[in-house]
Amino acid sequence: MRWKQKGYTMVEVVSVMAVVGILATVSMPGYKSIKEEAMKIQCLANRRIIERSAAAFTALTGQEKPDVETLINQGWLGERPQCICGGTYYWSQDRPYRLLCTFHSEKSVQPTDEIIDRDKL
Repeated sequence: MRWKQKGYTMVEVVSVMAVVGILATVSMPGYKSIKEEAMKIQCLANRRIIERSAAAFTALTGQEKPDVETLINQGWLGERPQCICGGTYYWSQDRPYRLLCTFHSEKSVQPTDEIIDRDKL
């Protein structure tokens, strides 16, 4: 007589679970770095939008370093772009003026004392 197998044995189930667990642990660090890189790219895109709007505003009005509220109120930006990680955008103090983010920028210059250093948390 032949015995018909209607399911998987416990050894097969456990071995598949082990392989899936190993694959998950190997892929998670890669996923985290990809997610962090995507957040940096989103922040950079927001900064470029603000910088280009400010450049067009400056070309027409002559006013340097307009704040975001001015750009929104005068129709240069539709809404306030925000850093996906919670950073704040601010203008650099040196020329050429660049828009920096308190979370993603390379410079350590902070616009106010109210900013919390996330590395100390």
